[in-house]
Amino acid sequence: MITGNLNDNTIRHLEGCLPWIRACFDWLREGRAWEDSSNEVCEGIVVKRVEYVTATPSASRFENHDREVDVQIVVEGGEWIDLSRPELVGDAADFNLAGDVFFYNAPDGPITRIPLVAGGFAVFFPEDVHRCGAVLGEPARLKKYVFKVSRQHFGI
Repeated sequence: MITGNLNDNTIRHLEGCLPWIRACFDWLREGRAWEDSSNEVCEGIVVKRVEYVTATPSASRFENHDREVDVQIVVEGGEWIDLSRPELVGDAADFNLAGDVFFYNAPDGPITRIPLVAGGFAVFFPEDVHRCGAVLGEPARLKKYVFKVSRQHFGI
């Protein structure tokens, strides 16, 4: 997992060594309008608009992905994201192969919790079992872009 803020100086370092991250951030810098559908950023990267109200407990389940890396960038609101390791969640309780998402029951072990607020980003790799949507303060509307980066296309 990688986390940061769009205003961090480390962004330049990430963009310099990871062309797929640079493509995501460049797309965002273009000031695209908040759209209802997903868009192709470039070959191997699709961006989806995600919007929901945060809640406690989170309405989301723990999940991870096999074929894609998630780059999530919050543009409005904030949330807690809970993280676990694959060995702590066991086998997937449910899955959607076409959507490249595997769902898990609550982990049998510690959870790491990170806040993600407007301007913040997180990159989730297959080993990063994560659950989004937990309230950060009071329930609020969250808007974010989720970039789906093809691991095969970029050799990740």
